[in-house]
Amino acid sequence: MGTRLPSHRALVTRFGASASPVSRARALLAQRGLVISRPGAGLGREDVLVVGRRTGRPVHRDAGSGRSLARLQTALTQRRRLAVRTVVETLGADVLPDHPRGGYHLWLRLPRGTDESEFLSAALARGTALAPGTYFYADQPDVPRVRLSYAAAPTTADLVTGIHRLEGLV
Repeated sequence: MGTRLPSHRALVTRFGASASPVSRARALLAQRGLVISRPGAGLGREDVLVVGRRTGRPVHRDAGSGRSLARLQTALTQRRRLAVRTVVETLGADVLPDHPRGGYHLWLRLPRGTDESEFLSAALARGTALAPGTYFYADQPDVPRVRLSYAAAPTTADLVTGIHRLEGLV
């Protein structure tokens, strides 16, 4: 089937890298179907390099995984539509000039001159956690943005409540 890869610790030591890049590389190999992760003999897992596999083709797929992905896609689509509708109704259309067709987040555009840090602090004080846009739009610091994750909210009711808590801050 393939060749067993060295342990995570061994790869970190061998390449003199930190743990994070090694983890990302292993995850990318697994995502592309080039590595199978399975429980190892010890406490960790064993990664096996798959020889002769095409990139992007899953190594193993159980019978229910297609249905699970379809349910996940449907749930995320419903959450995205609910989040877009709630943001526009609660905060106004100017806050959301772009409506995504997929993904996990909405990018809320704040009025020019808004202090992003103060906005994030005020939102957090009201119980809604957002990510700063400057981390993602470093080349456009003059347009304050925040990232709202509609995928991370535990329920759709929590999602709507979190958006309503932002009312009056924009």
